[in-house]
Amino acid sequence: MAGEPNTVYFQEYVRSFEIAYQQRESKLFRTARTATQAAKSKYYNYIGATELEEINTRHGDTPLEDPEHMRRRLQITGADKGLPLDEEDEINMVADPGGQYMQTLQAATGRRTDRKILTALGGPAYSGEEGATTVNNYDAGECRIVNSDGTLVTAGSEESNTEAGYLSIDKLLTCKKLLGNAFVPEEGRVFICNEQNLNQLLKDTTYGSEEYRTVRDIKDGKVTKLLTFEFIILADSMFTASVIDTEAIACYAYQRDAVICATGEGKFNTTLRVDTRVDKRMMRQFYAKQFCGATRLKGPGVVEIFLKTL
Repeated sequence: MAGEPNTVYFQEYVRSFEIAYQQRESKLFRTARTATQAAKSKYYNYIGATELEEINTRHGDTPLEDPEHMRRRLQITGADKGLPLDEEDEINMVADPGGQYMQTLQAATGRRTDRKILTALGGPAYSGEEGATTVNNYDAGECRIVNSDGTLVTAGSEESNTEAGYLSIDKLLTCKKLLGNAFVPEEGRVFICNEQNLNQLLKDTTYGSEEYRTVRDIKDGKVTKLLTFEFIILADSMFTASVIDTEAIACYAYQRDAVICATGEGKFNTTLRVDTRVDKRMMRQFYAKQFCGATRLKGPGVVEIFLKTL
């Protein structure tokens, strides 16, 4: 009804903006070998192991053998996003959200970097002279796979989950043993999982008070390492679900040099900028463009383990 008092009630608005809860930066970039590249594709070469042969004769021929030469292709791809802000928006909003727009875009580039590294750990790598040969993470001589129930998958086979299970000390020891058997250095080892599986470690009754205290301190942020692994906790949405048991997600134990992440340089450089768009009635555009890619370099330095997610 016209003239009611509530028609003139004062409305007060906060003259600032906050950004929503979200992962604000890359958590995995520092845990991988890093590089920059000025081309779409770049190739990395390395040489396999060899063994000496016993000398059983005098003046015999030197045994010759070409060592195994391996190559991996790293391809960077681009992604971008623009957040528009009209002059009218700035007037009507009272406050300028520009700074928060840029923070939001920067956070998105960090999460994209982490997804590239996760894809490199569990997805195909590309080898051969032209980088056209697909190398699956489960191929013999590549990564080792651990089922969600803790059983080890035969080399050359994909996962064969029978029952989803949480992370345990025994499963962590299995990952440690697999990396150790492959002569993977302890320095730079990382274990990636979600919050739920770290919580479950606190319920594991198979270890003593010292290990319990370490897991508790990891959760509280006082320490990060357990059984040579630095723990990195990511949101559930960052992980890939098992194709056999959707209650399980692919988590990873790996060593820094097993995966490489490259960002672009030159014309492929990552960009964060603000432009005035006169073609859009004096609109400001907050813009982010990122070129990034990752590949698995040394498969034996990666263990993929499926863990129950909820």
